[in-house]
Amino acid sequence: QGTVTNDVARAVQEAKQGHIKFKMDNTSNVHAGLGKVSLKEELLRENVGAFVNALLLAKPAGLKKTSKFAGYVNSFHMCSTMGPSFPVSIQSLSRALDQYNKVAH
Repeated sequence: QGTVTNDVARAVQEAKQGHIKFKMDNTSNVHAGLGKVSLKEELLRENVGAFVNALLLAKPAGLKKTSKFAGYVNSFHMCSTMGPSFPVSIQSLSRALDQYNKVAH
């Protein structure tokens, strides 16, 4: 995650800028912190959009499908650290990504 480092100042600066690293585990799941329960819905939506954007940018080049999510993201669930998960539709992810791209550009 980049949090164990000798360059503490750089790690703190990246964390304050919102940089997060994520990787897929051996069961093809990606885990990432996207916000806190106290965040407003619009900020959480923006964080989800930024995460999905980064996830799609990491999509392998050889995986070519008609949809940006097809064959790459099968399902998406959100949960608090110790709470139950809630499914998020791919259409909702697409809307969050589109909204993020409008705001980011």
